Amino acid sequence: MNKVTWCVDPNILAVNTQPILSVLEQLDVPHMVLPWSWGQDANLWPNLEGPVVAYGTLPYVKKIKEMPWIPGVYLKEQHLSCAGSWHHLEGLSGQVGSKICLNEDHILLTWGMFKNHPERWFDRFQTERIFMRPSSSLKTFASLVVSQEDIHQEIQALQQISSVTNDTLICLAPSQTLGQEYRLTIVHGQVITGTRAPYEESYPDPETIPQDVWALAHHVVQHTWQPDLAYICDVVVTPKGPRVVELNSMSSSGWYGLDLSKLIPALNHIAQAEWEGDLAYGDPVPRIPLHQNSAPPRPF
Repeated sequence: MNKVTWCVDPNILAVNTQPILSVLEQLDVPHMVLPWSWGQDANLWPNLEGPVVAYGTLPYVKKIKEMPWIPGVYLKEQHLSCAGSWHHLEGLSGQVGSKICLNEDHILLTWGMFKNHPERWFDRFQTERIFMRPSSSLKTFASLVVSQEDIHQEIQALQQISSVTNDTLICLAPSQTLGQEYRLTIVHGQVITGTRAPYEESYPDPETIPQDVWALAHHVVQHTWQPDLAYICDVVVTPKGPRVVELNSMSSSGWYGLDLSKLIPALNHIAQAEWEGDLAYGDPVPRIPLHQNSAPPRPF
């Protein structure tokens, strides 16, 4: 049986304080730092046999997707977008009897529709501040909260410094009061590990993550629809309880403060199963056995 090989982007090592290479060594996982730069032909990379898991910056993992490696990366762009995921989370809200998604009162529209008459959207939400982000998980621009007073200045700035176009789908929602944020990892229907923001160099004791945050993540994984075999679930605490902020790619999100000694074996497990043909995206539960680090779920 071929062991899972990891390919790590050197650029992610410069910004991610988690010691991924040392953990891979401790776990005796074959790995390599595999450089890539814009314009480089990915076919120059080695011909790897067996399952491969890659972790790196967004341009890096997008290039990895071009390789014939299995699974390669966990990055289902359409599933992770606002348009592709939020309506599923809203449907889950009805099942559990409580809101799941932070921005359930949102509007999806094109950038061109928004920029031509931005004031109308403040009137729509009856607020002086709105939250704005691209629908795409590829983050055409960074999420921001903007006031009605500054909206025209922000529009000009985004058109100059980002790749936004008139056809870019964006999400608008009323600004909210937010508390502590958490990042949780989900692998084939199980919550593996979590951390809190600002993300620390060492992972926190799971008991320091509130029970209702763990419970929310457990509700998310019980949904019949899942965005990928492995993904990131970002949660924030609000005055009305924890809410899902967004779902992100496992392969290109920051792993600051996460317990990699639990996350890496879980990813190896499903990568091996996928390569051997025993697992595919969309397979129903019961799930393959993984170590579960999280606290037991508790109803809202």
